[in-house]
Amino acid sequence: MAITHSNVKAPGQKLFAVADWNAAHAGTSPPEAHGNAAHTSVFITGAQVPANETDPVFTAWDKDHADLSNVSANQHHSRSHVITGSSDHTSTATAGQMLKADANGLPIDATNTDAAVSAAVTASHARQHAITTAADHTSTATAGKILKADANGLPIDATNTDADVSDAVTKKHAQGTDQALDTGGANEVTAANAKDAVTKKHAQGTDQGLDTGGANAVTAANCKTAYDHSQDNTQAHSDYLINNGNDTTSGVLKTTADQESADTEYFANILYGTDADPPAANTVARGSIYVQYTA
Repeated sequence: MAITHSNVKAPGQKLFAVADWNAAHAGTSPPEAHGNAAHTSVFITGAQVPANETDPVFTAWDKDHADLSNVSANQHHSRSHVITGSSDHTSTATAGQMLKADANGLPIDATNTDAAVSAAVTASHARQHAITTAADHTSTATAGKILKADANGLPIDATNTDADVSDAVTKKHAQGTDQALDTGGANEVTAANAKDAVTKKHAQGTDQGLDTGGANAVTAANCKTAYDHSQDNTQAHSDYLINNGNDTTSGVLKTTADQESADTEYFANILYGTDADPPAANTVARGSIYVQYTA
């Protein structure tokens, strides 16, 4: 480092320019200019160069440089010293805060504290890691539930469980291949049953017979005739007695029923014979009348 140009004079020596000071230190100028030939490397700023030989600093020049009592501690100290020493440095940095360089390359507060960086280092992990490890992930999903993405694309509970989906997969089959409904149940209907019902379907009320083609086939006309006859109170058949008026018969009417109650109207059998005694009671219906006649 070249010293600021100024005229100085060492005791007993001629004046010479400080511009030549470096040469004097190198030994090419009179060594008396330095005053101590053992010192080969001295740095003095222009402000530290004495104005004349009566200056206290100048008069002490021949002494060891460390003995310059008028030079303050801020003007000279060991070139190599502890960077953390507060006696040699000042700073506006916040305790515990990480440092960054300002526009001049000098240290100032960074964004994070040492504790924050330490926590980040502790939490760091390999970019590729097991997605199922609870140490690296948290979730509010329910165990056993299938997952779906929420509005942010993050996993949340879906509707079905894994068991539901597994059951559906087990029961899957090609569409249209079912062979029955309620198989094994109380209302089982096979595909054949359904086909038969479809084949036999017809508009309600249009049936024209029962057991058509079978042993007990009855047509709608047969049913109508039978119904009309059941509702006819007239002489429906020539060989039947009417049930609501006087009638005659060429046959004999006989009842086998016993008259059970006294003072009650009933149809009684009338027996006749020439015997003095009627038939045994257990051979005719109770209430029968026996008429004896003489031939």
